[in-house]
Amino acid sequence: MQFSQRLKELRKEQNLTQAELSSLLNYGYTTIANYESGRNQPSMSDFIRLANVLGVSTDYLLGNSDIKYLQDNTIWLKKVSTAMCNNNIDLTKADQLFINFIYSNIQKKAVQEKITQQNFNKIYEEIIKESSQFLLEAMLFLFQNKAYYNIVKRSIIKELNI
Repeated sequence: MQFSQRLKELRKEQNLTQAELSSLLNYGYTTIANYESGRNQPSMSDFIRLANVLGVSTDYLLGNSDIKYLQDNTIWLKKVSTAMCNNNIDLTKADQLFINFIYSNIQKKAVQEKITQQNFNKIYEEIIKESSQFLLEAMLFLFQNKAYYNIVKRSIIKELNI
């Protein structure tokens, strides 16, 4: 199923009109209609916002996966999300995945060595650095994929009207 069909299906599941979904996202009232008809495609940031508002994975919304929802957040992650929200910080699904990635790496490290309050900051900084490096390498690997590279390139050209 293509993006335009998925968007329409998800909007209807949530009993939203095109105008209501546009309003939730602070879009012009015809934006969703144009997405659903295939006349326009959202930018990457708008695409992520759509997935977040509709509560589905970006892969599902794009039509690359039939897995509708990301794994449920842990109680811990919900506490983190609440704390962030209380500080006016909205977490995207990508943020949540990164936080979970860091958390699971610290848990693995705790199995290997004893983590105390005295050495936590050092270990936390190491994990952040290692996680950032890993994600950077993963992103670079994706860009070595010619199809991925060209799709991103064409999308940017189209979005910026170059």
